[in-house]
Amino acid sequence: MVLFHDMSIRRKLTLGMTFIAGTALLLSALAVLGYETYSYRESMVRQLVTLGDVVGQNSRAALAFNDTVAAGQILESLKSIPAVDAACLYAPGGQVFATYPPGSASTFPALQAGDRAFFQDARLVIFHPIQQENGIAGTVYLRADLKDLKQTLRWNLIFNLGLFCVLGLMVVAIAFRVQRYITAPLLDLAALARRVSEEKDYTVRSVSRGADEIGSLVEAFNNMLSQIQRRDDQLREYHEQLEDQVACRTEELVLSNEQLREAKLKAEGMSRAKSAFLANMSHELRTPLNAILLYSELLEEDAQTQGRESERVDLLRIHSSGEHLLRLISDILDLSKVEAGKMSLAMEAVDLAILVQECVQTVQPLAEKNGNSLTWDCESGLPVFQGDATKLRQALFNLLSNACKFTELGSVELHAAAFQREGCPWIRIIVRDTGIGMTEAQQERIFQEFTQAEEHTSRRYGGTGLGLALSRKLCQLMGGDIEVASQLGKGATFTLEIPAPGPSAAGSPGEARNA
Repeated sequence: MVLFHDMSIRRKLTLGMTFIAGTALLLSALAVLGYETYSYRESMVRQLVTLGDVVGQNSRAALAFNDTVAAGQILESLKSIPAVDAACLYAPGGQVFATYPPGSASTFPALQAGDRAFFQDARLVIFHPIQQENGIAGTVYLRADLKDLKQTLRWNLIFNLGLFCVLGLMVVAIAFRVQRYITAPLLDLAALARRVSEEKDYTVRSVSRGADEIGSLVEAFNNMLSQIQRRDDQLREYHEQLEDQVACRTEELVLSNEQLREAKLKAEGMSRAKSAFLANMSHELRTPLNAILLYSELLEEDAQTQGRESERVDLLRIHSSGEHLLRLISDILDLSKVEAGKMSLAMEAVDLAILVQECVQTVQPLAEKNGNSLTWDCESGLPVFQGDATKLRQALFNLLSNACKFTELGSVELHAAAFQREGCPWIRIIVRDTGIGMTEAQQERIFQEFTQAEEHTSRRYGGTGLGLALSRKLCQLMGGDIEVASQLGKGATFTLEIPAPGPSAAGSPGEARNA
């Protein structure tokens, strides 16, 4: 079956027609042979019955007068019929009366009643009763061999086989010629399809040879090639247009990239210039500002000593404003260091509970100023980890001071805890307030430098917009981050997370690490 599937359609058609015609011829030959066999056998039966009837009529007198010699002579006349090899006459009582050949009475079977004819042991046997007016005078038994039948059947078989072979060859020849009219268009179509597939030439066409189903198939194939050719022509046009567009876009992209590269270089130069300017300006401002703070402290001490209380209050205001200005300058200097990649971490052992307590105590006056309650708690078992306490304190102070500044007659809560992330220890500090809150758009801007949630916020609450931006950059410098979640009018929640490695992972306390 697998080999048949792998054959060409030409061979399949030839074999199919040959098989069908051969099967019909074979069945016809077998039917003719069977019919001839049946007819010859019936003819032998009729001939032998007729012969039995003749012998019986001739032997009626011998049976009547009990003349066995005459009966034997009658049976001897059967020598002229070679097919009969044995015969006998039975008396009415069933006794063997006469035999042929003579003296073979013991070889004959017992009498069987009735007029019977049957084949037994490759011989034809008949029992034919001898009728007379007053009953049955006896029975004739004849046995004939089937040599003639076998010979006749043998020659019939040879003739039929020969005829079958001749007709089979004729069928093969006819099938071979007929299949060419069917398979030639299909093979041409298959060859054309193979050529189209290999050469991608869709301009060729197949020649239709008729209006039958194969002709319809050829026409459909040609239509398909026409459609593919039109599609390829359109694709070729689109491809050429696309190449022109790509070339144009590439030229524009190259020009844009060049402009972007120049703009990037300019921006980098401006950023470096800005960082250098901020660093230099911060340094230049800190020097006279430190002198102002020092002299304000000395004058405040003198005023306190001499009891000039009104002057002391003014001097305290000058000192407080100077400290505020110094913090702003320090933030600008730290921000420029972070952007320039020159900020380093001073690693030391950090006790988180103590650090949180210090920050809360520092911010407590600001909370009381706005009528806020400031509460804090640290989970038990907080580890002592290696980190930069100064930068963590600065980030935490910014978060607490912002919460207290943007909350009035509300509450500010701080919660510190330790947790594991991917098998490593981390700390999480959550600062939650019930202040003015922020919209989603405002939350996206608050970590940008020199940017606050809204302009009216800066006018009402003050500030430069550096605190949160610097705090987040410091946390990212320590390997962590700050996230915010808020709703307008319902307060804000800031979450600070940084890794908390132990002494074995971070080195000895006080060791500095460059960012």
